[in-house]
Amino acid sequence: MRVGVELVILFCHTSDLMKLLVDEAQSEQLRQISTTVDAIAVCGITEAEAMATIDGNSWAIC
Repeated sequence: MRVGVELVILFCHTSDLMKLLVDEAQSEQLRQISTTVDAIAVCGITEAEAMATIDGNSWAIC
């Protein structure tokens, strides 16, 4: 890490991550916020939860 440089990391729960992948309420706002951060972080279980959500719904991924 560079001294004196601040990084902004957006932590997303599964429901927030889904808003980035599919059109839901507040998806556009979250997409706009995500363009202003240095990184997006998720918990390790988020991948499994997101896949279960996608498999359980007929949503179209953006």
